[in-house]
Amino acid sequence: MLIGRVLARRTLSDPPPYEGHDVAYVDLEVIDGIKRLAPGAHIRVWDGGFGSSCTADLRPLLPGRLVAMAVAHNRPEYREYHEVMRLNVAPDDYLLGSCGDYMEVLDSDDTASKAATRLRQAVG
Repeated sequence: MLIGRVLARRTLSDPPPYEGHDVAYVDLEVIDGIKRLAPGAHIRVWDGGFGSSCTADLRPLLPGRLVAMAVAHNRPEYREYHEVMRLNVAPDDYLLGSCGDYMEVLDSDDTASKAATRLRQAVG
């Protein structure tokens, strides 16, 4: 889980986006997080189900927006899916969960701070 600020995003048309969900990944600056992610780190988070019916709608994530995301580090066993879908996911990239609600757009720095506090309390 992390709180981040969107730095950039990338749309793709190949594979064809599912129902117009054409944002394949976002680049984030980590504001707060767990999973060995230090504040200030820049990471790439891919839609783990891009091009499928389990795609996440990343279109609201415009540069500057704050977001809370549950992410997983890319792993070698995902390579086959990425090759089939023609996605260039790097070994150090992260994936947003698919087929569920794994992100929340945050409307302010105050909301992000409160979300980060809840996150730290949840993980003890």
